[in-house]
Amino acid sequence: MELETRKLNRRILNVYWLIIVLAIIIKLINYNFSNIPLGEYLIYYVVVPGIIGALIVAGADVAVRLDHSLKDFIVITAGLLIALNFIYSRPDLLIVKLPFFYRS
Repeated sequence: MELETRKLNRRILNVYWLIIVLAIIIKLINYNFSNIPLGEYLIYYVVVPGIIGALIVAGADVAVRLDHSLKDFIVITAGLLIALNFIYSRPDLLIVKLPFFYRS
């Protein structure tokens, strides 16, 4: 059973790496539809979220390789943090602003 969990965690982490790469490529393509200056767009929308995402996955990768006792929890939490990273790297989205800044 342990071997199957290790393989599954490895596959999940590989998918996380793929998601990071695809997100960077998609964000670079989306620049064509943006009014933001190139330097600002690259730093705040591509580089910073990409590095944060890569650090999250790298940390989870190290935990799985070192056979940490909480590796399953760490892999799941890494997925959540990646999603939050990409959601909050777009502060111009209205759905991100609503839960925190809506006043009735």
